[in-house]
Amino acid sequence: LNAEVAKSLYEHKISNVQITLDGTEKVHDARRYLLSKMGTFDHILSNILSWINEVSLSVSIRINIDKRNVEDVGDLLEYLAKMELNNKNNFRVYFSPVESTTSACKAIEEFTLEKTEIAKSIYKLYIKAIVLGLHEVVMPPGMLGLCTAVRKNGFIIAPDGECHKCFDLITFNKYSIGSILDYEKLLSLSIDNKNAQKWANFSPLKNDICKTCVIL
Repeated sequence: LNAEVAKSLYEHKISNVQITLDGTEKVHDARRYLLSKMGTFDHILSNILSWINEVSLSVSIRINIDKRNVEDVGDLLEYLAKMELNNKNNFRVYFSPVESTTSACKAIEEFTLEKTEIAKSIYKLYIKAIVLGLHEVVMPPGMLGLCTAVRKNGFIIAPDGECHKCFDLITFNKYSIGSILDYEKLLSLSIDNKNAQKWANFSPLKNDICKTCVIL
Protein backbone atom coordinates (compact mmCIF):
# COMPACT_ATOMS: atom_id res chain seq x y z
CA LEU A 1 0.00 0.00 0.00
CA ASN A 2 2.33 2.72 -1.28
CA ALA A 3 1.50 6.39 -1.80
CA GLU A 4 0.19 5.88 -5.33
CA VAL A 5 -2.18 3.11 -4.28
CA ALA A 6 -3.32 5.04 -1.19
CA LYS A 7 -4.18 8.09 -3.30
CA SER A 8 -6.04 5.96 -5.83
CA LEU A 9 -8.08 4.21 -3.13
CA TYR A 10 -9.08 7.53 -1.56
CA GLU A 11 -10.00 9.00 -4.95
CA HIS A 12 -12.24 5.97 -5.53
CA LYS A 13 -14.17 6.63 -2.29
CA ILE A 14 -12.37 4.07 -0.11
CA SER A 15 -12.18 5.77 3.28
CA ASN A 16 -10.54 3.15 5.49
CA VAL A 17 -8.07 0.29 5.08
CA GLN A 18 -6.80 -2.33 7.49
CA ILE A 19 -3.17 -3.42 7.71
CA THR A 20 -1.85 -6.13 10.01
CA LEU A 21 1.25 -5.82 12.19
CA ASP A 22 1.75 -8.67 14.63
CA GLY A 23 4.57 -7.25 16.73
CA THR A 24 7.95 -5.61 16.40
CA GLU A 25 10.05 -6.36 13.33
CA LYS A 26 11.51 -9.66 14.58
CA VAL A 27 8.17 -11.05 15.77
CA HIS A 28 6.13 -9.81 12.81
CA ASP A 29 8.60 -11.04 10.19
CA ALA A 30 8.63 -14.51 11.75
CA ARG A 31 4.88 -14.74 11.12
CA ARG A 32 4.26 -12.68 8.00
CA TYR A 33 6.85 -13.07 5.30
CA LEU A 34 6.99 -13.31 1.52
CA LEU A 35 7.50 -16.49 -0.49
CA SER A 36 11.18 -15.50 -0.60
CA LYS A 37 11.16 -15.62 3.24
CA MET A 38 11.90 -11.89 3.33
CA GLY A 39 10.13 -9.99 6.10
CA THR A 40 7.43 -7.39 5.51
CA PHE A 41 7.61 -5.16 8.61
CA ASP A 42 9.92 -2.45 7.24
CA HIS A 43 8.20 -2.42 3.87
CA ILE A 44 4.75 -1.97 5.44
CA LEU A 45 5.85 0.87 7.69
CA SER A 46 7.85 2.70 5.03
CA ASN A 47 4.81 2.58 2.75
CA ILE A 48 2.52 4.00 5.43
CA LEU A 49 4.98 6.75 6.33
CA SER A 50 5.23 7.76 2.67
CA TRP A 51 1.60 8.94 2.53
CA ILE A 52 0.01 9.11 5.99
CA ASN A 53 0.49 12.90 6.25
CA GLU A 54 -0.64 13.64 2.71
CA VAL A 55 -3.59 11.33 2.04
CA SER A 56 -6.75 11.40 4.15
CA LEU A 57 -7.19 7.64 3.86
CA SER A 58 -7.63 6.20 7.36
CA VAL A 59 -5.62 3.15 8.32
CA SER A 60 -6.49 0.74 11.12
CA ILE A 61 -3.55 -1.33 12.29
CA ARG A 62 -4.84 -4.72 13.36
CA ILE A 63 -2.59 -6.42 15.89
CA ASN A 64 -3.40 -10.09 16.38
CA ILE A 65 -2.75 -11.31 19.92
CA ASP A 66 -1.74 -14.78 21.08
CA LYS A 67 0.73 -16.41 23.50
CA ARG A 68 3.62 -15.97 21.05
CA ASN A 69 3.50 -12.19 20.76
CA VAL A 70 1.42 -10.74 23.59
CA GLU A 71 4.51 -9.65 25.54
CA ASP A 72 5.98 -7.95 22.46
CA VAL A 73 3.03 -5.76 21.46
CA GLY A 74 3.80 -3.04 24.01
CA ASP A 75 7.18 -2.52 22.34
CA LEU A 76 5.45 -2.27 18.97
CA LEU A 77 3.20 0.50 20.28
CA GLU A 78 6.20 2.44 21.56
CA TYR A 79 7.94 2.03 18.21
CA LEU A 80 4.91 3.30 16.27
CA ALA A 81 4.79 6.37 18.53
CA LYS A 82 8.53 6.87 18.04
CA MET A 83 7.95 6.87 14.28
CA GLU A 84 5.46 9.73 14.88
CA LEU A 85 2.42 7.76 13.82
CA ASN A 86 0.62 8.78 17.00
CA ASN A 87 -1.87 11.62 17.48
CA LYS A 88 -3.10 11.41 13.89
CA ASN A 89 -6.72 11.52 12.78
CA ASN A 90 -6.18 8.82 10.16
CA PHE A 91 -4.08 6.28 12.07
CA ARG A 92 -5.08 4.03 14.94
CA VAL A 93 -4.38 0.57 16.27
CA TYR A 94 -6.70 -2.10 17.56
CA PHE A 95 -6.21 -5.58 18.97
CA SER A 96 -7.76 -8.88 17.96
CA PRO A 97 -7.27 -12.22 19.73
CA VAL A 98 -6.19 -15.16 17.58
CA GLU A 99 -8.90 -17.82 17.75
CA SER A 100 -9.11 -21.40 16.54
CA THR A 101 -12.61 -21.35 15.12
CA THR A 102 -12.26 -23.55 12.03
CA SER A 103 -10.48 -26.79 11.14
CA ALA A 104 -7.93 -24.75 9.17
CA CYS A 105 -6.94 -22.97 12.39
CA LYS A 106 -6.43 -26.05 14.59
CA ALA A 107 -2.68 -25.93 14.03
CA ILE A 108 -2.40 -22.77 16.15
CA GLU A 109 -4.90 -23.76 18.86
CA GLU A 110 -2.13 -24.28 21.42
CA PHE A 111 -1.05 -20.65 21.06
CA THR A 112 -4.46 -19.07 21.67
CA LEU A 113 -5.15 -17.23 24.92
CA GLU A 114 -7.92 -18.05 27.37
CA LYS A 115 -10.81 -15.57 27.48
CA THR A 116 -9.71 -14.09 30.81
CA GLU A 117 -6.14 -13.70 29.52
CA ILE A 118 -7.44 -11.97 26.41
CA ALA A 119 -9.51 -9.51 28.43
CA LYS A 120 -6.66 -8.61 30.81
CA SER A 121 -4.03 -8.32 28.07
CA ILE A 122 -6.09 -6.29 25.63
CA TYR A 123 -7.31 -3.96 28.38
CA LYS A 124 -3.71 -3.11 29.32
CA LEU A 125 -2.72 -2.66 25.68
CA TYR A 126 -5.60 -0.30 24.97
CA ILE A 127 -4.63 1.81 27.96
CA LYS A 128 -1.08 2.02 26.63
CA ALA A 129 -2.28 2.79 23.11
CA ILE A 130 -4.48 5.60 24.39
CA VAL A 131 -1.66 7.10 26.47
CA LEU A 132 0.67 6.98 23.46
CA GLY A 133 -1.89 8.62 21.18
CA LEU A 134 -2.42 5.54 19.01
CA HIS A 135 -6.06 5.04 19.99
CA GLU A 136 -8.73 7.36 21.28
CA VAL A 137 -11.45 7.05 23.86
CA VAL A 138 -14.74 7.19 22.00
CA MET A 139 -18.37 6.62 22.84
CA PRO A 140 -19.55 3.12 21.86
CA PRO A 141 -21.15 3.13 18.38
CA GLY A 142 -24.73 2.11 17.78
CA MET A 143 -23.42 -1.09 16.24
CA LEU A 144 -20.50 -2.80 17.92
CA GLY A 145 -17.88 -4.51 15.81
CA LEU A 146 -17.26 -4.80 12.10
CA CYS A 147 -19.14 -8.03 11.42
CA THR A 148 -19.70 -8.04 7.68
CA ALA A 149 -22.19 -10.88 8.03
CA VAL A 150 -24.84 -8.50 9.40
CA ARG A 151 -24.00 -5.51 7.21
CA LYS A 152 -26.12 -5.29 4.09
CA ASN A 153 -23.31 -4.17 1.77
CA GLY A 154 -20.42 -5.76 3.64
CA PHE A 155 -18.29 -8.64 2.38
CA ILE A 156 -14.74 -9.97 2.63
CA ILE A 157 -12.62 -10.47 -0.48
CA ALA A 158 -10.41 -13.58 -0.50
CA PRO A 159 -7.08 -13.65 -2.41
CA ASP A 160 -8.75 -15.51 -5.29
CA GLY A 161 -11.46 -12.86 -5.63
CA GLU A 162 -14.22 -14.87 -3.97
CA CYS A 163 -16.42 -12.82 -1.64
CA HIS A 164 -17.75 -14.00 1.69
CA LYS A 165 -19.94 -12.63 4.45
CA CYS A 166 -18.12 -14.28 7.37
CA PHE A 167 -14.40 -14.31 8.23
CA ASP A 168 -14.69 -17.79 9.72
CA LEU A 169 -15.91 -19.27 6.42
CA ILE A 170 -13.51 -17.55 4.04
CA THR A 171 -11.56 -20.73 3.29
CA PHE A 172 -14.69 -22.55 2.11
CA ASN A 173 -15.73 -21.49 -1.39
CA LYS A 174 -19.05 -23.30 -1.09
CA TYR A 175 -20.13 -20.42 1.18
CA SER A 176 -19.06 -17.73 -1.30
CA ILE A 177 -21.63 -15.09 -2.27
CA GLY A 178 -19.92 -14.17 -5.54
CA SER A 179 -16.67 -12.91 -7.00
CA ILE A 180 -15.18 -9.43 -7.17
CA LEU A 181 -14.14 -10.41 -10.70
CA ASP A 182 -17.84 -10.35 -11.64
CA TYR A 183 -18.75 -7.14 -9.86
CA GLU A 184 -22.08 -6.50 -11.61
CA LYS A 185 -23.38 -9.90 -10.55
CA LEU A 186 -22.02 -9.35 -7.05
CA LEU A 187 -24.08 -6.17 -6.72
CA SER A 188 -27.24 -8.16 -7.35
CA LEU A 189 -26.19 -11.02 -5.09
CA SER A 190 -29.16 -10.60 -2.75
CA ILE A 191 -31.46 -11.48 -5.62
CA ASP A 192 -30.03 -14.72 -6.99
CA ASN A 193 -27.53 -16.09 -4.48
CA LYS A 194 -28.77 -18.51 -1.82
CA ASN A 195 -25.78 -17.95 0.47
CA ALA A 196 -26.33 -14.20 0.40
CA GLN A 197 -30.05 -14.62 1.06
CA LYS A 198 -29.30 -16.83 4.05
CA TRP A 199 -27.25 -14.07 5.68
CA ALA A 200 -29.67 -11.32 4.69
CA ASN A 201 -32.58 -13.18 6.27
CA PHE A 202 -30.76 -14.17 9.45
CA SER A 203 -32.44 -13.26 12.70
CA PRO A 204 -31.38 -14.34 16.20
CA LEU A 205 -35.09 -14.63 16.99
CA LYS A 206 -35.27 -17.56 14.57
CA ASN A 207 -32.47 -19.44 16.32
CA ASP A 208 -33.42 -21.65 19.27
CA ILE A 209 -30.12 -21.05 21.09
CA CYS A 210 -30.16 -17.29 20.50
CA LYS A 211 -33.74 -17.05 21.72
CA THR A 212 -32.62 -18.18 25.19
CA CYS A 213 -30.42 -15.07 25.55
CA VAL A 214 -31.67 -12.86 28.38
CA ILE A 215 -30.48 -9.74 26.55
CA LEU A 216 -32.60 -10.48 23.49
